[in-house]
Amino acid sequence: MVITWYGEACFKIQSGDVTLKTDPFDKASAGLTTPYFNANVTLLSHATLPDFETYDDAGRNNTSLISSPGEYEMKGMVVRGIQINMGGEGIDTAYVISWGDLKLIHLGFLNTAKINSRLMEACADADIMFVPIGKPYLDAGDAATIVNQLSPKIAIPMCYAVKGLSRKAEDASAFLKELSVSPEQQDKLTIKKKDITEEEHTEIILLNAQASA
Repeated sequence: MVITWYGEACFKIQSGDVTLKTDPFDKASAGLTTPYFNANVTLLSHATLPDFETYDDAGRNNTSLISSPGEYEMKGMVVRGIQINMGGEGIDTAYVISWGDLKLIHLGFLNTAKINSRLMEACADADIMFVPIGKPYLDAGDAATIVNQLSPKIAIPMCYAVKGLSRKAEDASAFLKELSVSPEQQDKLTIKKKDITEEEHTEIILLNAQASA
């Protein structure tokens, strides 16, 4: 599996000949280079019906769109969407993705450390978790609490400040300080189940936001 980050909550996750895209954006809304790549499956963590289609104007070819809570099975992966951030406009969803022998958790735009029991149970034994850090999402302390509470084997921060991002955002330093770690940044993560070891503490992987696919 190869994981590439494009900023905000957008990842390209490839396994074999299947590509998963999460939370695409366009340059006009984010200030970052639009991530142009085709995907077999696209996940949206926030959707305001019925106009959620605007989230994926780029790279829509050959994609199956998942934008709400529920159970889905496609392209060799099982996806479970769980509603979060109740009470806001639209639908906010976190996703649990079982893909081959790996279990991934994409926490979407979670903004509270008080998660519901369904999400807590679904996140048990997670291999890789994508965690939003910084306001308006989880502040550094809450993000660290989530990581410690859910104990994924690997956590990958997202939604923090990167060069070119148009909205005001915090960098990753406060989150890393909360967890007392200083990982080196890397362009992408290439990993197999056998590479993930059982450690007492979660490994933090810090990715560089890529400018293009």
